[in-house]
Amino acid sequence: MDRAINHPTKCVMNRIVDHPMDVILCNPPYIPQYEIATLQPEVRDYEPRQALEAGADGLAFYRRLLSQAGTFLNQDGLLLMEIGYGQQDAVLRMAHENGWKASTIPDLAGIARVVAAQRV
Repeated sequence: MDRAINHPTKCVMNRIVDHPMDVILCNPPYIPQYEIATLQPEVRDYEPRQALEAGADGLAFYRRLLSQAGTFLNQDGLLLMEIGYGQQDAVLRMAHENGWKASTIPDLAGIARVVAAQRV
């Protein structure tokens, strides 16, 4: 690769970079509030809650990201987001409503695990 890779580890929406990026790859919080208490103790008790919980339906971060990510990406930039089990339809719908062409990528078990999106 002849280009540098900038891999910030904070929320891109807090404007930690001052130029558009080619790729945003994120593992956002996607667990609904009501599921937090049912998580395995080693997750629930040791991970920061803000890294897990994403509002009542688990989709709060996606709403914000999909409405703003276009300002952080180059014209042909790629947005890759991990999603929770069963969230693919809602996240794809939000992506399309916000002007993204989007599809899912399955994990090794064949479960939709990543949404890949580009601006239309």
